[in-house]
Amino acid sequence: MESYTPTSLRKHLFQVLKNVVDSDNEITVQVKDNPTRKSVVLINKDRLDQLKKEPVKN
Repeated sequence: MESYTPTSLRKHLFQVLKNVVDSDNEITVQVKDNPTRKSVVLINKDRLDQLKKEPVKN
């Protein structure tokens, strides 16, 4: 999984989105100050559908 800061994401937005669509890669966007507080994960729709079908592991 690749990780980007918000600034880096803005700089490379179109390439990042193309990479997400073209592959099963997951990409995270995290704030540098506190990475656990605010983050976003980008995945393509096929991968999302796969994750929805998988049973939840406890």
